[in-house]
Amino acid sequence: MSSPKHSRPQSTPQNSPEKKKVKLHSQSQSGSSERVKGHGNVNKENNMAAPTSMTNTGASRKLLVSDEDLGPPKWFVDYEKRLDERLESLLTQVTVRIEGLNSKVNEHEDRFKQMEFDFHDLKNELKNLKGEKDFLLDKVDDLENRSRRNNLVFYGVSEQLSREPEDCNKTVLELMEFVGVESGIMNDISRCHRTPTQRSTDFRESRPRMIHVGFSSFLARERVRKACLTKFKSTEFKGRKVFVSDDLSKRVLLRRKEKMTVFKKLKEDGKKPFFTYPANLKYRDDNGRVVDVGLKELFTGPM
Repeated sequence: MSSPKHSRPQSTPQNSPEKKKVKLHSQSQSGSSERVKGHGNVNKENNMAAPTSMTNTGASRKLLVSDEDLGPPKWFVDYEKRLDERLESLLTQVTVRIEGLNSKVNEHEDRFKQMEFDFHDLKNELKNLKGEKDFLLDKVDDLENRSRRNNLVFYGVSEQLSREPEDCNKTVLELMEFVGVESGIMNDISRCHRTPTQRSTDFRESRPRMIHVGFSSFLARERVRKACLTKFKSTEFKGRKVFVSDDLSKRVLLRRKEKMTVFKKLKEDGKKPFFTYPANLKYRDDNGRVVDVGLKELFTGPM
């Protein structure tokens, strides 16, 4: 009998599919390991080169971003420039106007100082003119009163109730006969009339108008005045109280009128007040002495 033959395992062909797979797998593993090593090397190189590349990138960025890109935009710069020019122009105009105003203020100050001097001079001149005016008024007033010194004024003489013209000469003649002056005195009367010349519409209720009588001489005038003072002191003429006084100017009458309150007070106290020319108020005391009424008594009243 033949001995059995040992069977050999069948060898796989060199180019069989399984062998190819094993070879490819081993190659892929080796390739993978190589790639891993290579990748590691690449990463290491990249890590080593990273600072250099970052530095280069920053430098490139610095080079790419200029100062113009970092500053304000051009339109804003232009606007700011125009605004500065406008403000500078306005400031110049305001400065010029302020200088002009200062110049005008200085000019007005100089003119005001000059006006003060002129005003002071005018004030002194006005004061002098006022003094001269008062002096001239007193002079004219004195001349007017001197021209009236021969006149007498009668108050309270009754008038006729009709509107027919009055014969003033006849009324004065009756008055002279009433006070006891001879009829020949009419030859010394130069004129006579009532004042005002026109009667009021309600003359029946109004007071009689005064009568102005002008004499040719001061002696005749004084004779009639003294006779009237004596007669009219206690007697009425045609049922009315009659008063006689000097014919004075309006200015003197106003000055005397201002003192009439004190005049009446003195009369109430039993004094005998009277006026001397032009408007000096006096009175007689209990001893018969003539006393001048001073300013204190005029403002506070007689003591």
